[in-house]
Amino acid sequence: MKTRHLFTFLLLSIVLLTTNAQSIPLSSQALKAPESPNWSNSMTGSLFTGSKISNESDWHAWHEHIRQIAAPKAGCFRVTYPSFIWNQTQCVPAPLIPFRPSPATINGVNPALPAKVGNGDDDVAYSSSTLIGSSIGSFQTSGLTSETDSQAGANAYTLQLNSEFFSCTTAYTGGKSSTCWEQFVFFNYPSNGVGLLFNQYWLINYQSTYGSCPSTGPPGGSSWMSSSGSCYANSPSTYTPLEAPTNLASLSLEGFSNYNGAVNDVNMLCISGGSCYSMTITEQVVNLYQNWQYSEFNVFGAGNLSTANFNAGTSITVTNALKTQTGSVIVPSCVNTGYTGETNNLNLGSCSVNASNGQIVFLESSPGLTVTSTQTQTSTSSTTTTTSTTSVHQTTTTTTATSVSTSTLGQICYSTSTTQTTSVIIQATVSTTTSTTTTTSSTSTFLTTTSTTSTQTSTTLTTTTVTACTTTASTTSTSITLTTFTRPHTTISIASIPSSISFGSPVVLSGSINPNPGAVQVTLSFSRDSGSTWTSFITLMTDGTGSYSTNWVPQYPGSYLVESGWNGNNQFAGSTSPSASLTVTGLVSPNPTVLLTSPGAASIGQTVTMLITVFNPTSAPLNANVTIQITGPNSYVLFDVVQLTVSPSSQGAKYYDWTVPNQSGSYTITAGLLPTGGAYDSTTIQVVSQSPRRAV
Repeated sequence: MKTRHLFTFLLLSIVLLTTNAQSIPLSSQALKAPESPNWSNSMTGSLFTGSKISNESDWHAWHEHIRQIAAPKAGCFRVTYPSFIWNQTQCVPAPLIPFRPSPATINGVNPALPAKVGNGDDDVAYSSSTLIGSSIGSFQTSGLTSETDSQAGANAYTLQLNSEFFSCTTAYTGGKSSTCWEQFVFFNYPSNGVGLLFNQYWLINYQSTYGSCPSTGPPGGSSWMSSSGSCYANSPSTYTPLEAPTNLASLSLEGFSNYNGAVNDVNMLCISGGSCYSMTITEQVVNLYQNWQYSEFNVFGAGNLSTANFNAGTSITVTNALKTQTGSVIVPSCVNTGYTGETNNLNLGSCSVNASNGQIVFLESSPGLTVTSTQTQTSTSSTTTTTSTTSVHQTTTTTTATSVSTSTLGQICYSTSTTQTTSVIIQATVSTTTSTTTTTSSTSTFLTTTSTTSTQTSTTLTTTTVTACTTTASTTSTSITLTTFTRPHTTISIASIPSSISFGSPVVLSGSINPNPGAVQVTLSFSRDSGSTWTSFITLMTDGTGSYSTNWVPQYPGSYLVESGWNGNNQFAGSTSPSASLTVTGLVSPNPTVLLTSPGAASIGQTVTMLITVFNPTSAPLNANVTIQITGPNSYVLFDVVQLTVSPSSQGAKYYDWTVPNQSGSYTITAGLLPTGGAYDSTTIQVVSQSPRRAV
């Protein structure tokens, strides 16, 4: 039987050698993390692939819809505008860095004011009447040019979306009652060259109380680690691009718990105009969905009670929006407290509630910085409102006057005279108009003729009576003042690039905006069909002179057009550069692939033999670890690793035996290839309580 399976796989090898898989399953914490992805220009912007955004509102509408679409299963995923399909990506171990609970909050100590934001001093969104199903945090920034963590250095920081401390008892607490805490974390990790998205779970004072941490960590994540008498553990983590601190306004961190009835935790990071990344863990490690009423969101230090230090002159407006587990808007209240021990160096300002959007909004700024919102003046004339803003460079005022004249005629008198008749015809027309504003009246005299005619044999006698009639004229005048805003035009350039490069080589993309708008976001896009369609692939910030520069490694050979653009701001209009041509020569190297086969059904207690075949189309030997992940009913998870060596341009196979557990149902088996290429394959085995009947 095993020989027959192997023969079948050999027949499939031609097809499989051309297949490039893009994801692997959750990797064991004990395994070496795969090499970091090649995020181009990761320190100055975000790398993503997606359609070029022509209307920012389109992306926001897409973003709102993506929030409603759950990833298909546990694991790590990415979706790129305008697609609505979550693509599975590689899960990796999260770093064992504790993002500590606030000592001030645990011990009931109010921090001295004024204080850094964090360590118990923060504005938190509180839902008093219903449990939170989702919390979505975002920023607006002003004057932000740099950030340095007090321990990890430049550009290291975390976005944290934290629950309150609450009591819980679960299988992951060893069945013991504990003070639990859950964090949704985005970790900008420059020393490793990537961003990481994961959850961190805490059992506060657990080790001090029970003597040791629990034995079972989150599924697919780390073991429980001790920290100052408490225990913490991580979920699996997904890679994201590095995001420069100056790009905070483009990021949103979103935490979901039992949202729309899915009893799981989802951590999602979205980058404005580009991609969203998510990590879904199907287990409620600390049962957050039964307890979540407070949500703290902010930007903090990179762990271990560190501080994110922003440049002088920085102000950040923080927004945190809540919804119920069924997706209804929650009207929260502002509570001055906090749960994380990490801080930033800003001072906390006032907090307000936006009831229609279910948000709290608050300001934090550098010490001594006076932050004023944009001043708006409104003038009203009749029913027209004119708004002017102080940030406008050029203002043109146009006055339009509309005049409407109507007449009220008491009597219009005129005569009809004829020698053929003895009748007198008098006609009158009455018209009324209501005036609502200024009325100007004038009186004029008309001659009205009343004729009496008598007929004689040869003469006609006409007697005329003159009557004075009056007419009243009303004039209504409405003045409307319109204010228009004109932004100066800009030009954006892209510097000359080589006409041709070899596949795998980097090319420098640089340019500048004139006049200089300061630090603004530039988007680089390419076309592979002579400009018919465009794909945005890098966003980055200009420096203080309005210039930008980044390295780019094209992913495929072929002909490219490359251009840069920016959307403009309150002071300057946006612009798009001319296109630059680039030819990438060479061929794409083939990647190893993996094939997993197994029976479709098995019985409880049976030993199932599966075959793992690895194809190596490269010219070098392949020494790889193949991870085995099996998941099934009642949170069943099994991880294992087999080693395989495959000669160049060849294939190798290895059998793996699995003893079926004592629980019927559907089990998913995934074999993933590390660290070369990230190829994987999966299959499903249906386990029944009795041996499956053999087909006749």
